[in-house]
Amino acid sequence: MNKTAILTLTLVLTTAVVIAGAQEVYRTVDEDGNVTFSDVAPKDDSEPLDLQQPNTYIAPELPVLTEDELPLEDEEAAYESLSITTPANDEAVRNNTGNVTLAAAVEPALASNHQIQFTLDGTVVGTGPFLSLALTNIDRGTHIVQAHILDSDNRILKSSAASTFHMLRYSSLQGRP
Repeated sequence: MNKTAILTLTLVLTTAVVIAGAQEVYRTVDEDGNVTFSDVAPKDDSEPLDLQQPNTYIAPELPVLTEDELPLEDEEAAYESLSITTPANDEAVRNNTGNVTLAAAVEPALASNHQIQFTLDGTVVGTGPFLSLALTNIDRGTHIVQAHILDSDNRILKSSAASTFHMLRYSSLQGRP
């Protein structure tokens, strides 16, 4: 017999002995009230425990997707729409710290090798496989945001329409209303 067969046989037999010997568990309470559990029967008056079967989980089978249901992987994927959903066009964002979250919607879903690029006033502020981006400390005033879908070579596949929002922040120069 070769070494692999001997090792495999040894592991199988050892596992069988361990499983067979680990079926009884004993509970012992000492004179101080301490409870001890063991798989070896002590000589005193310990009681064997009836253990229930452990919880098991059988994972459901995943559905097999047809060719039409698979996500787009093609570099020339045809995206039907890309739009800025937050902030809405011409929305006033009132936040004294200048925080705003940009969000986009894309149909069909973004392919795994594509990214969304957000621009604020023509400057790239974030690129990645995410549909939202949190910005901080945006200056007061009117801003234009746009989203672009980029392929793996950073070519623009689709662009959203430009969306305008107005950041309203308290200014000590204006005084209180």
